[in-house]
Amino acid sequence: MLSEGFRPWVFSKGPRLRLLTFVLVTLVFIGCTPPEIVEAVRLEKSGYRKSAVLKYADGLAKMREGSRERLRYEKHVMGLRRSIVDEVLAEAKEVYGVTPTLSSVKKAVGILNDARTYDDREARIAKYIRVYENVRKKLESDKQQKLQDAEETASRLDWAQAITLLREAAATDPSDAQIRLKVSQMVERRDRSYKQRVAAVLAKDDWRTASRIAAKFAEERPPPEAAVLNYLQNDIKAVTSRLVASEVQACVANKQYYTAYTLVREAGSDLGAQMSIIREDGAAYYSAVAKKSFAAKQIGRAYFAALKAKEIDASYPGVLVLHRDISDAIDRLLRVQIAISGFDSPKKQPDAGPQLSDTLIAYLVQHLPYGIEILERTKIDIILREKGSRLAEVSKLLDVKYFIIGRVATLTVEHQRADRESTVVITAGTTTRPNPEYDAMVRRYGRDSSSWPSRPPETITENKTAVVKHRFGDESVHGVLNASVRIFDATRGRVTYAKDFSAEEKAKDSFRDPIPAADPPIQYDPLELPADVEIENRLRAKVVSQVAAVVLQLFDMPHFRFLTISNEHTARLEYDKALDALAQGHLYCLRDTPRVRQDDKYRQEISRKGLFDLTESSPEGAVTVTQSQASDKGGESHLRKVEVNTGSER
Repeated sequence: MLSEGFRPWVFSKGPRLRLLTFVLVTLVFIGCTPPEIVEAVRLEKSGYRKSAVLKYADGLAKMREGSRERLRYEKHVMGLRRSIVDEVLAEAKEVYGVTPTLSSVKKAVGILNDARTYDDREARIAKYIRVYENVRKKLESDKQQKLQDAEETASRLDWAQAITLLREAAATDPSDAQIRLKVSQMVERRDRSYKQRVAAVLAKDDWRTASRIAAKFAEERPPPEAAVLNYLQNDIKAVTSRLVASEVQACVANKQYYTAYTLVREAGSDLGAQMSIIREDGAAYYSAVAKKSFAAKQIGRAYFAALKAKEIDASYPGVLVLHRDISDAIDRLLRVQIAISGFDSPKKQPDAGPQLSDTLIAYLVQHLPYGIEILERTKIDIILREKGSRLAEVSKLLDVKYFIIGRVATLTVEHQRADRESTVVITAGTTTRPNPEYDAMVRRYGRDSSSWPSRPPETITENKTAVVKHRFGDESVHGVLNASVRIFDATRGRVTYAKDFSAEEKAKDSFRDPIPAADPPIQYDPLELPADVEIENRLRAKVVSQVAAVVLQLFDMPHFRFLTISNEHTARLEYDKALDALAQGHLYCLRDTPRVRQDDKYRQEISRKGLFDLTESSPEGAVTVTQSQASDKGGESHLRKVEVNTGSER
């Protein structure tokens, strides 16, 4: 409002002067601010900040460069832009997501591009556009690569991986309907492929391969539709029933009952009547073969025949007892005894040798495979004292395959100690003596202390020191065990292995006596070394592990060695001997399950050869009982025991 003194002067003149004055006053009040700035302020107050930024830009362009007013508005606009960019970036990041997809990245880039006009001085919007564009290109490249890999994988019939790749590509770009269509098309291609493959092998009457293909089809992911799978299985079942019925009939005619039995079980066909014949006639036939072979000492052939009879019909009269008796006979053949005598000792350490051999026995008992037994050492030592060092005679008397003897040459545990001493000054109590300052006061002022300027104490207390010896040092222990071991092979009648073994054990520690009164206190550090007995135990454990590795190698993978021996006999057409080795290998696999798994390839080969290849090829097996007896030199009747380590027979 105009002041009272100003108004008369303004309005005392004419109309033109009054109008000019009004314009001048208005310009003073608004400070010559462009209307765009005024509009920008209004828009900002109304919440239209982006429009306000544009208006501010138009207004600032009309303001004088470097003016205070312009600088003030430019600073304000910078802050306004930063707040807009913050909001835009937050919105873009939310759309971008934690796990970005092509669609989310495109939306985020669109949001940033729409706000690019309002970017701040740091160009943050432009920066994030570049970052998101790089991500978009990478996702697009990954999507195309997965589509390409899916086609290549499908060409190898790896349908599960191909579908997985397509689904991953779809997850990269959920908005792409074409990829979702490709997934369903890939599933259809997979189903068609399985149908065609099954039809092709069924056309060749190969029902086994068809069954394996169908089983794999059922395990596919995503799983096939039940109608599709049932259609395939019904086709396979129809062909299988026809073919298996014919094969089973031929097997029964040739008395290959076990082959027929496994055929029916493998095919899962509804051949109830034929299975009844197989069970009844098969159990009777194999029981008769087992009895006949067992009586003729054809132990391997008897074992597999009894095994078949038991599996076909365990309720057949006498089959369980027959199987047990033959298995017991095979088990006796599996038993191999080894003897470990008490090792010789140094004269001054009579227990060193026996302790080492006892430790070796305890270790081997825990690690030897099934069937390998260790004779009692005391019994061995008694016979050795009676027979002397004639190992061949002792081995025969004890009925052992291997005789392990040894000697402890040295067993020493030595200590080396280094004691050192030093002197330490310590506080050893206190002592009291006259105070020189007090005596000086008495001499100067007399004994009346009331006239003294100050009164020092009559006596002073001081710490007494002492020099003590401090003991410290270190000690080391060094143990050595030297031993020699020999392995006598009773089958060969000679020592087949001899070696010296040694072990060393070291330990060292320091010690220090405590001196609590020292400054700083010296802490107690005790000597902590293993006892001599512990050192000796460690030495024995080291030597035992070395010796045991040699012994265990003699019996490593018995079933593989039985199979190898069987193959050698088969190559020489010695079928009964081959079956003897297979029977021992088969029973070993059953008895030593911790070491031999069901899927062990040698175990599976032993079963195949013993149950099929060498026993189902003719009604009486590869070689008949009579032929086998005739081929036995001298008409000897004995059980053959296969030596798994050498391949020789006894």
